[in-house]
Amino acid sequence: MIDWMSYLSVVSTLAFVVFFAVGPGSIPWMITAELFSQGPRPSAMAIAVLVNWMANFVVGIGFPSLKAFF
Repeated sequence: MIDWMSYLSVVSTLAFVVFFAVGPGSIPWMITAELFSQGPRPSAMAIAVLVNWMANFVVGIGFPSLKAFF
């Protein structure tokens, strides 16, 4: 692999993460905060964060086996 391509891939990945975080990445958090009134909002946000991290965990655990399978 050409040396500059490895740097380009790292910079591209970081740019994607940054632009996703300031763009569409925050939409689910805003929607969750706006769907619930002031009383149940903290519990709803806690459940949303739990579901988000559990989904990330499942993807992280399942990806190696899916990669090996395909």
